[in-house]
Amino acid sequence: MFSFFIDRVVNVFLTLSCQYFYFVDFNRVIVWAGYKCCGCNVIFLSGLRFLSYLCKDLYDANYLLTRLDMKEIIPMACDHAGFELKEVVKHYLENKGFEVKDFGTYSTESVDYPDFAHLLGSAINKGEYRRGIVICGSGNGVQMTVNKYPNVRCALCWTAEIAHLGRQHNDCNVISMPARFISTETALQIVEEFLNTSFEGGRHQRRVEKINQIIN
Repeated sequence: MFSFFIDRVVNVFLTLSCQYFYFVDFNRVIVWAGYKCCGCNVIFLSGLRFLSYLCKDLYDANYLLTRLDMKEIIPMACDHAGFELKEVVKHYLENKGFEVKDFGTYSTESVDYPDFAHLLGSAINKGEYRRGIVICGSGNGVQMTVNKYPNVRCALCWTAEIAHLGRQHNDCNVISMPARFISTETALQIVEEFLNTSFEGGRHQRRVEKINQIIN
């Protein structure tokens, strides 16, 4: 129902004479517009803050990206145990039209999972990406690492239902998968639920907001 409003706003930008580029802060679904004017590079926060309210559903957020001719970039990270599954999931995402930022590792050679999980966790925490996927043998190590970052809510998923509930009830923005304990088919089902399930909000919003509260 919001597509009409998004169309109108985007069309205004597209018909102006300035040279535009767009950057989307996925955590807030706010569009930044940049333009070149009088020889000076100017960056400003556009008047699209209302999109943070309109685009609460994943459909509307993805529709906006489509109108701006942009692809969502999904970061991935893994250790040696998760490398082969990461490659399968990466190709799966690319075939669905996503771009993938691969933080490594890049082979089955033994590595330390925090070195790669920290890269993804930091990027999500800074708002550089909206959501991401981490993989290791059990899923525990990479999950513990990325959850050190306050803006990361990583759910360890071994079934599609767990991924669904992680999105619906906990608003998880990262999923962790245990490569040694799930099949490729299950992994892709988990990814689908993660990508396509919206946060339910309501009473769950209050609970999610309490996650970052520190109890002394």
